[in-house]
Amino acid sequence: MTDDKKPQSSEQKIPTPPPTTEYQRRDKEPPLSQQERHKRR
Repeated sequence: MTDDKKPQSSEQKIPTPPPTTEYQRRDKEPPLSQQERHKRR
């Protein structure tokens, strides 16, 4: 049961770091973030 709980915690931790990188990229190049958002849409 401990092994099953360990993988779940790792999966939840992975989605948390992505938002931090996006925030740092916006502060570093705000214009790049706007263009990238438009391209994604």
